[in-house]
Amino acid sequence: MDLDMYLRSLEEVIIRALKSAFSIEAYRIQKHTGVWVGNEKVAAIGIHGCFNRFLVYHGLALNVTTDLAPVKLIVPCGIKDCGIRSVKEILGKASDGSKVEDTLLMDVAYNSLMREFVELFNLSLAIVPYADSWAWQKSIVTKRKGLVDRDEDCSDTLIALQHPSAYTLGTGSSEDHLLFNVQDPPFEIHRIDRGGEVTYHGPGQLVMYPILNLRYHKTDLHWYFRSLEEVIIRALKSSFSIKASRVDGLTGVWVGDQKVAAIGIHVSRWISYHGLALNVTTDLTPFEMIVPCGIKDRGIGSIKEILQKASGGREMNDTSLMDIAYKSLIEEFTEIFNLSLECRPDWSLQENNSLNQVHNG
Repeated sequence: MDLDMYLRSLEEVIIRALKSAFSIEAYRIQKHTGVWVGNEKVAAIGIHGCFNRFLVYHGLALNVTTDLAPVKLIVPCGIKDCGIRSVKEILGKASDGSKVEDTLLMDVAYNSLMREFVELFNLSLAIVPYADSWAWQKSIVTKRKGLVDRDEDCSDTLIALQHPSAYTLGTGSSEDHLLFNVQDPPFEIHRIDRGGEVTYHGPGQLVMYPILNLRYHKTDLHWYFRSLEEVIIRALKSSFSIKASRVDGLTGVWVGDQKVAAIGIHVSRWISYHGLALNVTTDLTPFEMIVPCGIKDRGIGSIKEILQKASGGREMNDTSLMDIAYKSLIEEFTEIFNLSLECRPDWSLQENNSLNQVHNG
């Protein structure tokens, strides 16, 4: 994402928030930054950023209940032929001057803006133990359930990371799909609360955990599964020129008869967690010790393996492949789910001190 794209993304956040919360139709104006209603500006945007280091600050200012008199003493944003307006004024004009409580307007505006963001924790090059990441997800979900009860749940969360080698089994998984002695497993085994059968996680596999309140998207699990698949399909095509697809009756993403990405979720009170796992540079040998996802007649593939076959075995940099895959998935995710990124440093959601450490491997 470049700076211009980031500016447009912030504008889109405001436009969607004004429409969803206040039924105000706002838009952009070519050659100007900000958001407008008619010929009047309701929001200004100004940033400073260094995107090659993922550092951006300053941001946006939305006039909600603002006293606009001081604006008459300047030429706002250097634009002489436009006015300035606030949400309160626009609503008052539309409702024949009916008064709306300022605090209520500010609260509605804040919640609406925050629902357009997803807080992103980028640990895509870190190796995080499975139990730690699961506990982290559950702590976020528990917190958000409490916020839902008070109608205060706002921004979604997206976590990107890798795991050390482990097998996970969904709620209905059969141990018949484990082709080893369960009493002496080659790697950790975790029986968890997502749907689906057994799968493998390990280094080189990019795992993304979206924790979404589907009430703010669509309360339709079929739609959600297909949307996650679409994120992966688009990312593979745009960044690697790999043509991937779905298979009728099965969940996940495929290249030919090889599965390159698995998807498994759990939803509680329409808050979804767990997510997707894309094989980027994964060692696929551990998949041979299970029946992945309970599917016996298809194989498992990785981005690296597919690209090497297509290029006659050309050497590839694993870190570079992972970085490209991460950036592409993030871009497609924000596009498909109509969200803007709020980047968080490392592992900063720290109600639980046992989750403080990121394990690098």
